[in-house]
Amino acid sequence: MILVKEFLGYEDLQERAVNNWLKEKGDAIEIIDIKYSVSCIQSTMESMSPSREFSGILIIYKRKV
Repeated sequence: MILVKEFLGYEDLQERAVNNWLKEKGDAIEIIDIKYSVSCIQSTMESMSPSREFSGILIIYKRKV
């Protein structure tokens, strides 16, 4: 069975979360593919907050039997 694991967030926290998840899974999984996407959340005149980058990682994998 093919499974997916999704990580959404900001780059620094996301990298740590993915690396921890991969370490936990160890040799119990076989990674098929990793997809990475980045976009930017624009600020609005009302909020006056700065633009922020947002990214997502999708890991496609199988459990080893």
